[in-house]
Amino acid sequence: MELDSTEAATSWLEYGLENHGLELEFLHDSRPTRREVSHATLNVFTMSEPGSGRRKRSTPEELMPLHKGRRSRCKGDNNKKCCRHELTVMFKDLKGFEFIVYPKGFDAGYCKGRCPPRYNPAHHHALLQSLLWKEDRKRVPKPCCAPSKLDQLMIVYFDENQSTQLKVSYWKNIQVLECACS
Repeated sequence: MELDSTEAATSWLEYGLENHGLELEFLHDSRPTRREVSHATLNVFTMSEPGSGRRKRSTPEELMPLHKGRRSRCKGDNNKKCCRHELTVMFKDLKGFEFIVYPKGFDAGYCKGRCPPRYNPAHHHALLQSLLWKEDRKRVPKPCCAPSKLDQLMIVYFDENQSTQLKVSYWKNIQVLECACS
């Protein structure tokens, strides 16, 4: 969800109104409701006028809370930002993978979606790249939606040399758990 608070902030500045902060109220059937919000991020973009004084320098940690433990699953069908989608893979349907006894299938997942400036950066370089792209779109490409956390998958199959023996193997980095802009 995105909320543009430019109008409110502009009125505080233009009309000398006292800034009492910003409060979000969630309504259900026109009545206030309690809502748990986790991993909220506030992105603030400002425009300073020349000669308005020095700005405080920010550390990378202040600029960006690093992508930590977010599942980044898509919420609703209309989510167009970078997120994880389900991708069910059935080994029997893939040529050359019929030898796998277990699992018959699994959710491999995939990442898809837009990466607007500062949205869910995987690392500090992605944040920097998104800000540079915002300033000059010809100079640098926009970050791409990509896996940021992968997991292994245990595969059980018959031994090629002893057809009555089962073997176990772990395929690394085959399941997408989380997505981020990179």
